[in-house]
Amino acid sequence: MCFYTAYVIIASNKPQDMVGKLMIDPISAISIASSGITIATTPDYLLDVFTASYVLLTLALAIIAFRSLRQTRSSLDLTRQQIAFNKQQSQEASAASERHSKATIHAVNEQILASEAQSNAAIEAVNRQIEASEHQAQEALYNQQKPVLVPARDLGDIIERSGEKPHIKWGNQNQVLDGLRNIGVGPALNIYGILFGPPYITTPPTPPRERYVVWNYPALSPGQEGDKITLQQFTNISSETTIEGYSLYVPDDVDHIAIIARFTITNHDVFNRKHASIYDFHAQYGWICRGHFPNIAYDIRELDRQTPMTQSAEQFWIAVGKLAQP
Repeated sequence: MCFYTAYVIIASNKPQDMVGKLMIDPISAISIASSGITIATTPDYLLDVFTASYVLLTLALAIIAFRSLRQTRSSLDLTRQQIAFNKQQSQEASAASERHSKATIHAVNEQILASEAQSNAAIEAVNRQIEASEHQAQEALYNQQKPVLVPARDLGDIIERSGEKPHIKWGNQNQVLDGLRNIGVGPALNIYGILFGPPYITTPPTPPRERYVVWNYPALSPGQEGDKITLQQFTNISSETTIEGYSLYVPDDVDHIAIIARFTITNHDVFNRKHASIYDFHAQYGWICRGHFPNIAYDIRELDRQTPMTQSAEQFWIAVGKLAQP
């Protein structure tokens, strides 16, 4: 049996009349219609269709929205992954660039250091060359004014030849020796000399103490031969004192057999440089030169002033001089 949904509109002047919705069958609907009541009816299946359609549309919209949300999430995840990948690539590129920059800076610094080392080495080489050139120029200038002193003749009367073995007559006053000669090219100033013999014949040999001294001999110009020398016996220099490795006395070895005296002479040049000349006197052959030594540290007078006895004597005479002053 088919039912309808009827909307009944009742015409009445009474306030309590109302509009109602009734579920009626067709026969009742006809009876109501014949009584003057207007009834509008709609089939019930149409409402179901509308409801189903609404539900389907809503479900479809929900599915579409869900799919769109999933796609949006997938797109966001992909974007995040792309951002993370780009960030990682950027960090790796930055790290690689930083390593490359550091390596480049390190290489540049090493190159700078190497260049500085080469420059310093070149500068040092140039400086050494300049110093060598200056030294050569100075030596050339010094050599142009270098004095060289030699004994003018042999030891003369201070040698005792009467015995079996010639020797120096030590301890005599006012012994005279032929003068010195300047065979150099510059003047000789502040001339001092000292004469020692061989060691005493003892076991072991003892360095000698007797000496003869040439003290403050007059200056000699180039080629000049000086006056005779009156030898003296003072000074406190030990015979073991050395100049340029040579002792002041005659060494006791096979190279000095028949050497009866060693004569050491010191002097200054015009540049106040000190020079030394060392000669050994052979009993048969005369003078033998052991060497000429420029720019020595101390001359004979300075060596004497370094001895304690000479220093004490100088202090004594200084005190006496002060007392003698008015």
